[in-house]
Formats: sequence, C-alpha cells, structure tokens
Amino acid sequence: MYAAGLPGSGRATTVRDYVDRFAASRPPPDDWIYVHNFANPDRPRAIRLPSGQGEDFAQRMDEFVRDARREIPRAFESDEYDRRQREVVAEITSRREALVEELVQFARERDFLVQVTIAGVITTPTYRGEPLTRKEFEGLSPEVRRGIEQRKEEIAARTAAFLHKMHQLEKQAAERIRELERDVALFAVGPLFHELRERYADQPEILAHLEAVQNDVVRHVEEFREQDEEALPALLSPGRRPGFARYRVNVWAASTVDEGMELLTGWAAEEVHALPRERLEGYAVRLQELARLRDEEAWTGA
Repeated sequence: MYAAGLPGSGRATTVRDYVDRFAASRPPPDDWIYVHNFANPDRPRAIRLPSGQGEDFAQRMDEFVRDARREIPRAFESDEYDRRQREVVAEITSRREALVEELVQFARERDFLVQVTIAGVITTPTYRGEPLTRKEFEGLSPEVRRGIEQRKEEIAARTAAFLHKMHQLEKQAAERIRELERDVALFAVGPLFHELRERYADQPEILAHLEAVQNDVVRHVEEFREQDEEALPALLSPGRRPGFARYRVNVWAASTVDEGMELLTGWAAEEVHALPRERLEGYAVRLQELARLRDEEAWTGA
C-alpha cells in the first residue's frame, strides 16, 4: 500500500488505520526469539515459536535464573554436600599420606632422611643413624661417599616418581571435587529443567537450548554460588543481573492468539531491513522510507 499527499493531510493516520484493520483480520504469526549461542557467542540463535510462547519462554527463563540462584547455594549448604566433600578430602589425604610414608620408608632403608614440605622434598644422608653435615660427609672415606651418592641417586629417582604421583593425585582431587559440585548443581536445578522440558516438549530447538543452558550452568556453578544481591542496584532483578545475561531470552516479535497479525512499527521497523524475509512472514510492516523497499540488500541480513 502506498499513500502520497501534502504534510498534515493524514497519510500516516490513514495507512495506520487501514493496516490495523487488516492485521486484526489475519491469524497471529509465530513468535521470534533470540537466545545465546553457547557454541558461538557472537552469533545468537533465532528460534521460531508458536504465537504467544515467546514472551512466556523469556519470563520462564528469568524465573529459572532466580530459582537456580536460590536452590544451588542452598544445596551446597546442605549436610549431604558437606558429608560427601569430607569423604573426598579424607580419601585424598589418606592416599597422600601413604605416598609420603612410602617415600620416607624407601629413603630410611638407604640411610636417608626425607622431609616433604611446601617448597619440595628435602633429603639428608645419615651415617650410623645421625644426619651428616657437608663437612662430615667430606671427611668420610671415598668408598663410603660413593655409596651415599649412589643411594642418593636412587632416592632422587624415587622422589621424581613420588612428585609425579602427587601431581596426579592433586588433579584427581580437583576433578573429584568438580564432579561432586556438578552432581550437587544438577540435583538442585534438575526439577527446574524438568519443568521447562515438559512445557516445551514439542519444541526441539528449545529443548536443545535448554540442554546447552544446563551444560553451561554446570560449568559455571561457582557463579550461582555467589550471593551478592545486596551489592546490586535495587532496580536490577536477580534474573537479569549482568553476569547472567547469556541466559536471557530476547523477544524480537511476539503476538497473542487473540490479537491477530501484529503491526511492526517504531524500533521494529527500523530493524526490519536486517532480517531475512522468512522471519517477517505473517507480520504487517509499515515503512515510511521508500528507499528501504528499493534496497536490494534490505533482506539479505541475518
């Protein structure tokens, strides 16, 4: 539809009234939302939903973040988490002590003392049960010194193996703690995801997004354990704090079943030229600049 006339002749009002009546007579189009792309953060994912579900999903994701920020810290404060964490620490400590005792015994059998400190492993030769100073060592016969040097090399090799085992043990300890944290986090948010999956069971793209969200929550569980709401501005809701923006759902176009076709104006019309045609199917668009319609590139963006 094209309308021409002098300024003040009512062109815009006439076109708007006509398009309003036309839009009201048409069935409502699907909603379009943008969600974070966890695999490629620079390219948000566009998802098409049945009419009315865009705003609903956006609101439920905000509620999910608020609920998760409440439930995850609560789970980590539970007696069950404390008990399981102590079990992991006790097991790792026992294995560490066993490795230290094994090295100490190996060195003792070769007349050496071993001390395991934060700075490393210190070995000291002994002679007739007493630690040797450098001066005392140099006063021993060459044969005795050679024997001590040989045993020292054996202990050095065993110490290297000991340090490697300790490093592996520390990695295992960190992984065990991470696994425990993942289990606790999943236990805390499992019912929240279950509710969302049931509600959107017929929307495979939403289910795939929820799976990506769940994996991200588990990877960044420490963010949910922080409770610093007091430091946030009073007008910033818990579900929309900057740190959780990646879980936010941006609704580009939405309608309700009883509204009919939606009329895109204002900011939406200004962004229309950046969208492919299929995302505008079912929407009435009012453009005041004829140049936009002549632009061959107007529909090639994504």
